[in-house]
Amino acid sequence: MQPITPAAIAKASKCLHSWYLDCFGNPQWKRKWEEGERLELQRGLDYERKLISQLPGLVEPSWDGRDWQAGHDRTRLLMQEGHPWIYQGALLNGHFRGKPDLLRKIDGSSSLGLYTYIPIEIKAHKQVLLKDRYQLAACAMMLEPILGSIPARGGVWLNTGEVVDAELGKDTNNVVRLIEKMQGVNGGKLKTESVRCTECRRCLWSTHCENEW
Repeated sequence: MQPITPAAIAKASKCLHSWYLDCFGNPQWKRKWEEGERLELQRGLDYERKLISQLPGLVEPSWDGRDWQAGHDRTRLLMQEGHPWIYQGALLNGHFRGKPDLLRKIDGSSSLGLYTYIPIEIKAHKQVLLKDRYQLAACAMMLEPILGSIPARGGVWLNTGEVVDAELGKDTNNVVRLIEKMQGVNGGKLKTESVRCTECRRCLWSTHCENEW
C-alpha cells in the first residue's frame, strides 16, 4: 500500500486524482522537471536552510532516510531529551509517515512531561493556504503516538519571516475524512478522474492528464 504522507494529503486536498496516479500511475507518464522548477526548488531549500540556521539548539535526527522505524525512534529520543527545535524529524503512525520541516518545543503537558511539541512548516509564500493547514494537521496526527494526544495547533513560517499560528481542530477532522478517501482510492474502492485545477502547473502528472482531457 502506498504510504500516506502529509505532503500527499496536502496535494490530495486540491486534486484526489493525483493521489490515484501516485498509487497506480506508470512512472513513465510523468513529465520531466523543467529547469525553472529545479531552480525554484533549490532556492526554496537554500531559503529553508538559511532560516533554520538562526534557530538556537536546533538538532536533526541521524538516520539513513530508508529505515523509517529507526528514524522515528531517533526522533522520539530527541523529543524525550527536550531539544527546542528538531529539523526534519521522522514520524510514523500506522502506515502514515512524514517529516515536518520543524518540531518546536512549547510549554504544556504530554507523555514526554511538562512540555510538548507542535509542527512548523516552512513555505515560500506570503499567506497560509488551506493545503498548508492540512499538511500541519496531518503532521500533528502523526505526533500522537509520541505525545499521547494530537497537538491542537501548529505554525507556518512564511516568506515574510512571520510564523503564523494555525488552529488545527477543524482541519484535523477534515484530514481524517480525506484520508478515508485516499484509502478508498488506494484500495480500489473509490474512482477519480483528471480535472483541471490550480495544482496542475506544478504537478508532474499534468501532461498525462492533458492527454486524458
